[in-house]
Amino acid sequence: LENSGPAAAAAAAAAAAAAAAAAAAIVAALIATPAAQASSFLGSSDPSSSLGPAADMATAAAAAAAVACDSNTCAWHSLALHVLYESLGWLAFLVWSASFYPQAVLNWKRKSVIGLNFDFLVFNLTKHSAYLIFNASMFFSSVVQQQYHAKYGADELIPVSASDVAFSVHAVILTAFTVWQCMVYNRGAQRVSWTCKVISLTVWLFALVTSLNSAFQSDWLGLVTMFNYIQVVMTTIKYIPQAWFNFQRRSTVGWSISNVLMDLTGGLASLLMMFVQSIDQSSFVNFTGNVGKLALSGETIAFDIMFAVQHYILFPHKPPLPISATSAVSSHPSTTAPLEHEGKGGREKEEEGEQPADEFTRLLPSRRSGGLF
Repeated sequence: LENSGPAAAAAAAAAAAAAAAAAAAIVAALIATPAAQASSFLGSSDPSSSLGPAADMATAAAAAAAVACDSNTCAWHSLALHVLYESLGWLAFLVWSASFYPQAVLNWKRKSVIGLNFDFLVFNLTKHSAYLIFNASMFFSSVVQQQYHAKYGADELIPVSASDVAFSVHAVILTAFTVWQCMVYNRGAQRVSWTCKVISLTVWLFALVTSLNSAFQSDWLGLVTMFNYIQVVMTTIKYIPQAWFNFQRRSTVGWSISNVLMDLTGGLASLLMMFVQSIDQSSFVNFTGNVGKLALSGETIAFDIMFAVQHYILFPHKPPLPISATSAVSSHPSTTAPLEHEGKGGREKEEEGEQPADEFTRLLPSRRSGGLF
């Protein structure tokens, strides 16, 4: 994401690969734990042998979850509420997953990522990577499930569904794809801030130290819960750079509002899932057992409402203003509004695509991969 050419891109790719490898190792270690260790809490039924063709995705998911539990534990009391829970889960998965595409398509159409804050992307990738580790471990690892039931009660449902895991996998892939777009499309003088770099590095070093400590104590539930708390923290701070960036520019140009509206829908559906489970179980333990999901939904709803206010009320259809010489914003032939920018002779207002060639070139990255405008 820096204007440092292939070397920086290679370093970023290596760092991402290392983080992914560490995450995969943690999940693999947890999943590889013998299922026999959790036999006192979980059954060993084979869902594929007990399920026939299902006409409805939500009903099939509910049946699959049911056969994964012993008849005396983890049982839903109401089939209707279970189907509603799974339906809301897949609704959240669909709209949240779809919410990644408007921004990617907008970047592709403009051949530019100007207006999309890079700190937001880095925080978002860290957040979704941590959330993937939590969801996959909680859903697939029998030892994590055993420790969860030992802590919260044998009759409590695991607070992660198949749709949560599917969403996390998809989110990591699409966020990484958007990061790649920032490497190859016009990004002006935008770059990742040092604050973001320090925070991200600190988070992953903390995760590494905690992982080693948990491995010695065999506290796998504590480990995956720590990753859940990481995603809560990253969810709290990830939207702030984009919100502040929009405020500085007095514009939301380059930031997809479709992404915001779909994200808001997913947050509401996810929050309703937790209430449905609590109603069925007559307990709010799933809220304390999955604080990350609760925080994710609440924070998503709050920030998306703020972005909608920025887009529709505060800065409707306004062209972006310049911020500084180090974070200049250039227009692009595909944008629809005139853009004000700082020229050598003072502040100038140019119509779209009509900047002097030397001024437009000054705002482009010194090196680009792919040469796309």
